[in-house]
Amino acid sequence: MVDDILPYDDPVWAKQQKKTVNDVIRTYGDRTPKMRSEAYAKINNVSRYSPVRGCCLMTGEVLDLGFESNLTRVIKLDFERGDIDLQLLTYFQQNLLNLPTFMYGYIKFISENIADVFNIIEQQFVKTRMSSFPPNMAARFIDCIAIMSAEVSIFYSYAVTKGFVRNEDVQRYMDSDMQLIEKIIMKNYEESRIISPGIRIIVALCKAMKNGKVEQCDISEKENLEELDEVDMENMAMFDSYYVYISPDKLFDIYMNDCKEMNCAVTYKSSRELKNPLKKDDILLPKQEGNNTRYSHKLCSKTSKRFYWIKLDVFKRIYDEYQTI
Repeated sequence: MVDDILPYDDPVWAKQQKKTVNDVIRTYGDRTPKMRSEAYAKINNVSRYSPVRGCCLMTGEVLDLGFESNLTRVIKLDFERGDIDLQLLTYFQQNLLNLPTFMYGYIKFISENIADVFNIIEQQFVKTRMSSFPPNMAARFIDCIAIMSAEVSIFYSYAVTKGFVRNEDVQRYMDSDMQLIEKIIMKNYEESRIISPGIRIIVALCKAMKNGKVEQCDISEKENLEELDEVDMENMAMFDSYYVYISPDKLFDIYMNDCKEMNCAVTYKSSRELKNPLKKDDILLPKQEGNNTRYSHKLCSKTSKRFYWIKLDVFKRIYDEYQTI
């Protein structure tokens, strides 16, 4: 099964992504069951074929994180390199039967204690909704905390019943789990206090200019522009009384570095994709060229490269409003 895995506004990338997903699924399963069975039989020293003991279900969602309604419907986790012990993961992938699973027992426990489960859910929702949260926090986030709190309580009820955990230790474990869960959800809430994707890109540029990570040049005087060569122009932010000029590739580099520093998801995959959010927020100067509207333009006769012309009044407003981000 392939769910909707589609990138934003780019049919070429969408086609490539769909092909990649299809290739992964075809390689994984249906085309090679006999070969996999033979390999399993040989590894485990059995004479007959053993059935393939797995399946592949791939589901993917590409969310436009520029909309608050999307951000408030998910719990977004950020994984850093090294967060997952790949050696341990590989070991259990190669020795599947060494890893016990209690899912059946957990489902059975829930079905046999359904009244208690409903009572826990009701109590946790009442308790959580009466707790103190930021005044403008979306109700979805609060209910998400309530749901997770109920799930933690139900799980530890099961763990105590089965003797996996001592009763006197339960509250400490539950508090520790909920502290981490609430931290993640509150981080999601902070990220959902929406500044649009276009503004976020310009915020990244503002920070780069403020912190000296991109060279700047005032080209209000024609002589200043004439002193620059093509390489200089492509790697700096230039400005006059009306616009900030920057190459799409340089702006994309700044955006990527900011995402890395802020531990944010990289929403756009190339410099040309930046045009759409910037256009949507009316940040760029459009120009009509024949039947087409262009959002990147030549700056002078010294270079054939095109630049984004960012409206200076918009840039200053964003800088003043979001400079603390």
